[in-house]
Amino acid sequence: MDAVTVNHATQNLNHLIGQVISNVEPTIICNDKGERALLMSMDEFNSWQETLFEAKVFRQKTLASKFVI
Repeated sequence: MDAVTVNHATQNLNHLIGQVISNVEPTIICNDKGERALLMSMDEFNSWQETLFEAKVFRQKTLASKFVI
């Protein structure tokens, strides 16, 4: 996973977006305070969301089955 500064990301945003999509690899963006954010493709984000949703449903079913007598 690559990491870039805010200045680099600002100057190269179109390139970074293309890189993130083609490499299917997020990029960390760091500001001057050391705070970090993540740039990821929408497809990757949706995949994560789907995985989290499925995990939530599985957990709910598992918990519910413990109460079935």
